[in-house]
Amino acid sequence: MVSYSPRVVPFFPRSPDPVLLVVGEAPGPLGANRTGYPFWGDDCGLKLYELVMKLGLLDEPFVPWKRGADLSDIRPPAGRYAITNACPQMPVRDDGQFCAPERLRLDAEAPRLLDEIRMLQPRVVLACGKAATYTLSRSTLLDGSAPPPLLAKGFTRIRLLDAIDALTGQKAAGDWQIGGALVLVTTHPARGNWEPSKRSGKLHAAVLARLEREIASKAMRFDTPQHSDPTWPEQEGGRLEVDFDGNVTPDVQSHAGNTASRGGTNL
Repeated sequence: MVSYSPRVVPFFPRSPDPVLLVVGEAPGPLGANRTGYPFWGDDCGLKLYELVMKLGLLDEPFVPWKRGADLSDIRPPAGRYAITNACPQMPVRDDGQFCAPERLRLDAEAPRLLDEIRMLQPRVVLACGKAATYTLSRSTLLDGSAPPPLLAKGFTRIRLLDAIDALTGQKAAGDWQIGGALVLVTTHPARGNWEPSKRSGKLHAAVLARLEREIASKAMRFDTPQHSDPTWPEQEGGRLEVDFDGNVTPDVQSHAGNTASRGGTNL
């Protein structure tokens, strides 16, 4: 049986008008569940923040941390990006070990994820791993459209590498969109998935190249927020004033119920 940490880690917008929204799997014990920021503090987070830096989306320097370092008192660098997770609570087995979130829990999180995309209005959404990709496919249905065919067959039947190849290869049938944002899919940065010698790493390189082209090709203005939502946090001194302490927000809390079916293995 899978249970969930009581800490709910919301998305964090480091800009009122993010270019990129990254979607991960779930908070990890050394990362978001400890620091309150998705991917911040664990090993795979190093690769993720290096990717954001490579894309030129950081407004502050990124200093890589040493393995096992506690970053609870350090905020991620500001920039034109946001990061969230398919599941905002850390899943654990009965023995206390970190594990993948259940499929039914991912189904329950699809409305929240769609709400975040609609509020943040990113230009591109990058799904990292099978859990993120599956949840976004459910969000697509809620948005009134169909996900790509290879992602419409249910969680256990998704072959992530084949899906990435189909979505980014030369024979790609078309772009996947949610809420007006382009959706790209890659593997999760854990377990050496982005190593160039692996098939997953070669596919990730192709996704990164497409992501770089998309960011470079769009006439993006970062100085004027595009949001008209009156609930959007006020700015002070040109930066968002938001709660970076990992406190539960109403929208995140409303979808943070526990469900009870085990998911598959994620890339």
